[in-house]
Amino acid sequence: MEKCNMVLPKLWLQRISKFWDKVVPEDYPETSSEFSLKFSSDEVSNAVKSMEDELNTENSIITEDMISEGERLGGYLGTYDVSGTAGELTLISPEKVSSYDIGVVAFHYNEADSNWEQIEDAQIIDGYVYGTVESFSPIAIFTIRKDTIFQENNELIGTPVYVANGIPIVITKNENGEVVVKDANGKETIVPEDTSIVCGTIDGTDVESTSVFAKGITLKRIKTGSYSVDGIVKVGKISCTVEDCELTSGISGGSFNCRVEDAEFNVKNTTSYFFGTGESIIGNKDSNKFENLGLGSNAWIRNAVVNIENSNIEILYAGGNTGYFYVHNVDMTVKGGKYKYVTTGGSNGLSNSIKLNISDAEIELYQSVNRGIVNESKAKITNCKVEKLYTTFSGEITEPSSGTVKSVNMDITGGEITLYAGNNNKIPLDAITAKEIIKTLKISRTTTVNYGETNTLSVLGDIIKIK
Repeated sequence: MEKCNMVLPKLWLQRISKFWDKVVPEDYPETSSEFSLKFSSDEVSNAVKSMEDELNTENSIITEDMISEGERLGGYLGTYDVSGTAGELTLISPEKVSSYDIGVVAFHYNEADSNWEQIEDAQIIDGYVYGTVESFSPIAIFTIRKDTIFQENNELIGTPVYVANGIPIVITKNENGEVVVKDANGKETIVPEDTSIVCGTIDGTDVESTSVFAKGITLKRIKTGSYSVDGIVKVGKISCTVEDCELTSGISGGSFNCRVEDAEFNVKNTTSYFFGTGESIIGNKDSNKFENLGLGSNAWIRNAVVNIENSNIEILYAGGNTGYFYVHNVDMTVKGGKYKYVTTGGSNGLSNSIKLNISDAEIELYQSVNRGIVNESKAKITNCKVEKLYTTFSGEITEPSSGTVKSVNMDITGGEITLYAGNNNKIPLDAITAKEIIKTLKISRTTTVNYGETNTLSVLGDIIKIK
């Protein structure tokens, strides 16, 4: 595909809502400041009204050089008549800012010059706006939020990157066949097909949520969370829907140093090299350490619900797709489709509790664990064709390593499988260790079962329950 070069504006100036029928809040921090919506004279009242009428015009007091690249105006907190202590940092608005706001632009009205002057040190402290003025007068406050950005080359990820900064996005094709990302503010960006989407942030800023809907497009990858090179970054909730798409790399949750509380993935009719609920590696560096994996780690996901339908995914992980990522709880449902490798755990790292319900699918190789550890694997496999089904670790995706699963529950109904016992922590299962690890192994009479090794039945025979 021919490379798409798109010149983006420095900032996105959205329309600012009018400020009607307000009352002065009463729960602001106690300071020397006092606030009123009544102004000292008709002249001042008219100046405030004129300023508000011009907010969405070329005469607005807000200019582009007041907003940094990658940021946009959030909202208008209003204009209050303020009195207080001059020359000291003090409260200049009774309005509490949103958790989405990262900064403010503030002005006070200079009656002598009939001019609005910017308050240079206006800042957010504990959710309220403070600043320093030499004389008090009407003060107008505007909030700043992050904007979506596109980078033609991101050295850490190694591809062009679109960063949503927690703003909900929709990705589709336009009438020219180009991939277009439209954010919730209406801003549209054309991106090349080798782009990586980061739904969260890349600068260490926490976001309450991320949301992406992609349909009928080709991209490199979709990272639904954030990544941060300087410290832990948090995402409250991930919402991801991908339909009729092709991902030449894959779909994942949070990345390097990212902690995600909850996530929901819905993938349908999509081709992807991999799917995983998160990752902890950028370049050759891992943000987690294997020795202390858990919710104290730098990168994890607490709860994830995954629904995959009629898709073609080469490597499907319920756990993390790379690195020492920690997964606490995943509930994955797969209906139809083709999958080369299916693992209830992750590529590595630690998966605490995984529930997998997979039906009507074709699978080349299924295993409960790859490298790393799975504490609890519960799988219900219905009407699937599985060329190689290992109860524990196959050792086929990677060289035999310390892939360890502590508890396995499997319920197989219908379909055709070739069953293998597998190995655990580098040691092939025998009848004794199999009983310790495999809590249930139910197979229906309607299932066609082949045994992959001569000792499979002797190892698993006492555990298999025919239903």
